[in-house]
Amino acid sequence: MSKKPSKSAEKSVPRLYTLEVLFFNGPVSGEFMQANPKISRTIQVRGDQTFDELADAINRAFDLDDD
Repeated sequence: MSKKPSKSAEKSVPRLYTLEVLFFNGPVSGEFMQANPKISRTIQVRGDQTFDELADAINRAFDLDDD
């Protein structure tokens, strides 16, 4: 018979968040924006990750250079 995880073990597991990130304007041409009115990526981040890590994940998802 398997044991249930302890309460402390359950609390130590960070939550996983799924985010849809949209581009409304930016480093793309107006023509591209018209042809692709919804530019989005779905990414997942853990609750224990920093905002810097979130920004890096967004940059990687859109294949952008890190500025």
